[in-house]
Amino acid sequence: RAGPAKDSDMKPTLAHGALAALLRQLASAERKQVPAHEVVHILVRDSAYQPAAEALTQFATALQTTGASATAMRGAPEVFGHAAASALTIAEARGQQAAVLDLLADDYEHLADAQLRLRSVLAWPATLAVLLGVLLVFVSIFVLPGFRELYESVGGEVPVTTGWVFAFARPDRPWMWIVLGVLLAAVAALIFGWLPRGLRVWAADALARAPFASGYYDLRLAHRLARAWAVCGQDAELRRAFDAHLGVTTDPPRNAAVLGALETAAAQGQGLAEACAAQPRLPEPVGLYVVLAERLHDWPATMAQLAGIAAREERAALARFERGLVLSSYAVLGVGVWITLTLVYLPIFRIGAVL
Repeated sequence: RAGPAKDSDMKPTLAHGALAALLRQLASAERKQVPAHEVVHILVRDSAYQPAAEALTQFATALQTTGASATAMRGAPEVFGHAAASALTIAEARGQQAAVLDLLADDYEHLADAQLRLRSVLAWPATLAVLLGVLLVFVSIFVLPGFRELYESVGGEVPVTTGWVFAFARPDRPWMWIVLGVLLAAVAALIFGWLPRGLRVWAADALARAPFASGYYDLRLAHRLARAWAVCGQDAELRRAFDAHLGVTTDPPRNAAVLGALETAAAQGQGLAEACAAQPRLPEPVGLYVVLAERLHDWPATMAQLAGIAAREERAALARFERGLVLSSYAVLGVGVWITLTLVYLPIFRIGAVL
């Protein structure tokens, strides 16, 4: 497990979409018997590959020298990762190099699509956060000063919690702008993927624990597994190698742990169907379709059918995720505004009681 562990600590130098396109072209070159290094030299001219231009140039040189994609990939782990190179090494020994390159491309395309979908889902809550910040600035400048002057003219002390609101919402003090700037920067970093990997993993794990989100992450993992197993079939060694790749590219830690548990179960001689059934993060059909694939001796068709089912369920779960996130955002916004208004008007209630 030394290789995948290194992958997990590595910051990718290429976007998932660009890496998928590169792997797809390498698969085409393998099928058409075109020198793969020529493909890399052509693609590296694209601006999408400039962040990894030096590593890709070295990769192309290694391809030209060795003629083995897996060996060359091991020399560019910051681009491809150790787990992907290990899976490709096994594929080369089986004569399945092009099929596994296509599978890797499919998986990175799926990850790229998932990133776009999540950004779209997070767009509305982020918009609400920005609007809340604008509202806070407006209220701090035009509304709260009037209440502050009213309470000072009447005399007496305001409640401690109300004093906190007045102390924070002061445009003439720097901390309000610092807090707002940090919050808005955090929202932008989350939406556009600027967070460091550690924070991104933590945020994904926290989000995946929400009841309306956990099903989406579980089905996304099931979809990726089914597509991989449709190609790997009964080749347990290749399947485990590709599971290692899935493990290091799965963000929520508790979902990534499922892949490690499956590998441990395989090492202990446990059947795959039984191991899948023991994982609560995997939907029930995964284990059942593994049983069917083993019984029918038709892994490609059976797993392709499971992948289709998981894809439909994943889309439905994403819709539930979006609804839950929007409703939660409204709830947080509503509660926050209600508490703020209550604290601001609380001294008026006291004044009315005294009068």
